[in-house]
Amino acid sequence: VIIAPTHRSYYDFLIISYICFVLPELGIDIPHIAAAFEFSNLPFLGWIAASMNAFFIKRDGKKRDFRLKQILTSIMSKKQKPSFLEVFVEGKRSRNRSFVKPKTGFLRCIAELGGNHLVLPITINYEALPDQSSLINEASRNRREN
Repeated sequence: VIIAPTHRSYYDFLIISYICFVLPELGIDIPHIAAAFEFSNLPFLGWIAASMNAFFIKRDGKKRDFRLKQILTSIMSKKQKPSFLEVFVEGKRSRNRSFVKPKTGFLRCIAELGGNHLVLPITINYEALPDQSSLINEASRNRREN
């Protein structure tokens, strides 16, 4: 099962994992999270993500991370019941709350592995984003650079 939430905040992956943990009656194990390789270098968040079943892949938009197929095969072969993967198909957070054009490489790799896969789209809506101030700072920095 591929859980595909929209990516509005860095808290999205924490929220999905938390819901899966506190509501076992849903029957959804804490998912393995596909995260950008750069995320693994963040001092505290990288460690938290790794401890929450994250695996880190290189995403440059031109070619697929050669390790991705190996990682996915390993995850899917470990369990008898369905494996749960969480991927942000947009590839990055939306800076302005709009939808970002999805990247298809991850889903294409899943399809190449064969078998039946279910994509579960999810959206998390916020009245105010928890990291709103950082988005404002990023946007104002980008305007000055252009």
